[in-house]
Amino acid sequence: MLYISFNISNTLKFEDFKKLYKHMVNVRQTKYEFPDHSPEIDWDSKQTQEEVDIAVKELNDYLDIAPEVHRRKAFIPDYANTYLEKYIKADNDKLEALGLQNVDSIFNYLEYGFEVDIDSLNKTDEHHAIIKFSTGNFPFGGIERFIITLKAFGLKATEYFDGFVISKIEWLSDIEYKTTELPEKTKAYLQPPHSKNHTPLMELLSHFLASEKSLYLAAGIIGVFSAAIGLLFILLSNHKSFAITLIFIGLIEIAAMFPAYFKYQQKFADKVSVYETDPIAFAQSEIVTSEKALKSFFWLKLIYGGLIVILILAMSFISPESILFGIFTALILHLAFAITIDNFGEKYTKTYLTDLQSVEF
Repeated sequence: MLYISFNISNTLKFEDFKKLYKHMVNVRQTKYEFPDHSPEIDWDSKQTQEEVDIAVKELNDYLDIAPEVHRRKAFIPDYANTYLEKYIKADNDKLEALGLQNVDSIFNYLEYGFEVDIDSLNKTDEHHAIIKFSTGNFPFGGIERFIITLKAFGLKATEYFDGFVISKIEWLSDIEYKTTELPEKTKAYLQPPHSKNHTPLMELLSHFLASEKSLYLAAGIIGVFSAAIGLLFILLSNHKSFAITLIFIGLIEIAAMFPAYFKYQQKFADKVSVYETDPIAFAQSEIVTSEKALKSFFWLKLIYGGLIVILILAMSFISPESILFGIFTALILHLAFAITIDNFGEKYTKTYLTDLQSVEF
């Protein structure tokens, strides 16, 4: 699959680009019809000839402009249009008498000249994203004008795969860039999917996610046991507050953990997709994520332990027959289970981080 990776410097401009992206996707659908945005005029409400003349002029002014120009104005904001005009001028100056391009020709390329199917647009993190597309046509209109279009929206392309080779992009000026081919990365990217999924990094990821998945399952099972034991206590004892708290917390754990458990295959697929684009960047991102997770485990266990101490101290001041005594007891049990689960999570994450840092590319 072809792709372009790019940086996001302005989230509002990225949102503007997403509107253009959606339009490009729509245009490529079979039998797609452009919506009619011409002025809606209520002729019956016109009482005088002057009102009719004004309405006719409004309609004619709209119809005098080509439909594609209206679409270009709708999907390319003024700041992007100014940038494209700057690029077009520089390009036309190079061609001298043959330089006849304008911004409308760029928009025509985006609608029809860029002969690809637009497959997806996804953020890989807060400041980076990737757009993927596919085609059976070579050549397919070239990739340069699309890279320039991204730049017009403040989205600086950093790397692309054009179907032949992965290339890194280095910007020399606001409108000029150079590319450097990355043959080793291309070779890895073009490996069959089954080969990619058996690289050392993918083996590490698969093992780690399987371990993490088992923790979600364990937490969900604890929730089931908690709810079941709570139900037994309601039926067979007088500790109602303890029983109701067990059931309540157990149901929360079931609702939170089992859906996460069943979604892990999709999580693995999403991570593989990011990995296939840039294994090195993926590994670095996983290292950062793992380091943050270890800090989270530390603080969570500290908070849970502190809460257990506070609850035990509070229980020393209340009667064993009190409603709060039963609630606090159930909370202490679940906090202890949470610390146990987090201990295993911390262990798995430490191992994963250590192995990640030792992987060679």
